[in-house]
Amino acid sequence: MYTNTTSPWWEPPETHTASTKEAAIGLHRARTWRMKKTATHALIYTDGSKIQNQVGAAAWCPSAGRKKTRYLGDNTKSTVYSAELVGLELALQITQELENCDGVTIFTDNQAAIQAVTRPSISSGQYITHRVIQEMEATRRKGINVTIQ
Repeated sequence: MYTNTTSPWWEPPETHTASTKEAAIGLHRARTWRMKKTATHALIYTDGSKIQNQVGAAAWCPSAGRKKTRYLGDNTKSTVYSAELVGLELALQITQELENCDGVTIFTDNQAAIQAVTRPSISSGQYITHRVIQEMEATRRKGINVTIQ
């Protein structure tokens, strides 16, 4: 168990959440419109899901044509929440592989995963949250600014 997922001086990433589906669509449109003008900013989409009792995660960067997927097992071994966290981890791995990238916006549909990464604590999936934070720090060391939305 990780009792100290982050150091006391750790800065969480910039985040944006919406309270309704319509507001989320508006946030997405605004962000993508602004970032189309910035060739060095990547947009990455993530998802965690359960299909036929099988759980998996994916991340996709359309501008770079890159994707990563991970199978997490059946629903007795993993949850969709865990898969959503793994999706963030995969997105950060893709980000680190991109050339000439100085910023990334990661789109996720799970506010609990965003909260887990911005305010880590002892909770379900903590070991995955710890991995996500490690990937985020590696991304920042490369000079890449991270926003999760």
